[in-house]
Amino acid sequence: MHCSRATIYRYAGGKAKIRDVVIARAAARIVESVRAQAESLTGAERVVASVEFALAGVRSDPLGRHLVGSFPKSANGAEWFVGSQLVANFAADLAGITGGDHQAGGWLVRVVLSLILWPAEDEEIERQLVHRFIGPAFGHESGFDANNSRVAEAAS
Repeated sequence: MHCSRATIYRYAGGKAKIRDVVIARAAARIVESVRAQAESLTGAERVVASVEFALAGVRSDPLGRHLVGSFPKSANGAEWFVGSQLVANFAADLAGITGGDHQAGGWLVRVVLSLILWPAEDEEIERQLVHRFIGPAFGHESGFDANNSRVAEAAS
């Protein structure tokens, strides 16, 4: 079958709709893989592991590598991912964040994207960065409650 891109876009709902469906399918594959690997973990340990698994998943998935590599290494290039509620919900789900805290999920998306776009010098340094900075942000001492997704009121 031969037809123009314009015809395909018109019947599929537009270029943005096609992009969203393709990204959602790739993300679902990565999300399921991360979910399976992190299912027995909780709290900060789950958040840290989910970030590490997500980084590995995006980097090893051909479509993930292509999508991330297709936009410039600038804030504007990652705009869709950062602004996507779908992606933030995936991140929150994987990290075990419940209660509708979209900021925590969105922040995790930004962290993962920054490490994908600007990776550390090597895997060990990246692992140390994730453990040193993400773990404490979601640790017990931070007042963050993954089940409530809000900073604990009693901590103030």
